[in-house]
Amino acid sequence: MDNWFEETLETYDETADWYDSKHNDSKSMKYSLDKFIDLVETNKVVDIGCGNGRDVKYLVENGLDVIGVDLSSQLLKIARKKVEEAKFINEDMRDLPFENSSFGGIWTCAAFHHLPKNEGEKALKEFYRILKPKGILFISVKKGEGEKMVEKDYYQGNQKFFAYYSENELQEKLENMDFEILEIKENKDSGVSNSNWISIFAKKN
Repeated sequence: MDNWFEETLETYDETADWYDSKHNDSKSMKYSLDKFIDLVETNKVVDIGCGNGRDVKYLVENGLDVIGVDLSSQLLKIARKKVEEAKFINEDMRDLPFENSSFGGIWTCAAFHHLPKNEGEKALKEFYRILKPKGILFISVKKGEGEKMVEKDYYQGNQKFFAYYSENELQEKLENMDFEILEIKENKDSGVSNSNWISIFAKKN
């Protein structure tokens, strides 16, 4: 494994309890979660980069059949306790263990940006492959330029890798993969990260 991968995963594992304490309320994502629920045509969906299961919990409570996917074993332990009704698996978004056209929707919040840009296309191809025709993709990433390892006090001496995107850059990547853009939103996170975010709803053609 590359160092960026190992260090990012180690940071999530070692700070899992802290992360859960700070990211346990889906209120800030309610608009997007509700829109996702309204848009999907079948109730079988997958949350890729599900972390502590916060969004899985909301989706399950609103009638969806959800599989959560993440690489952090420690966050998945928390998620399994939080949402016993959902299935959680430890897998990489670049190589997903699902058949073609398996899901009516993919929710991926604050996860895709942990891939280097030259690896992101692999994940987007997988997203497209496992979505049903007219399936919905919600993707949210940090806004900015370039890619780098980032160290913050609350990473407890560790680092995470981030690839930052402009609105046009992410839109172009999705359109090149034959996704139809339905909505693009930008917002400022007033929470721990204090970051600017880009969120896109897209549909598989």
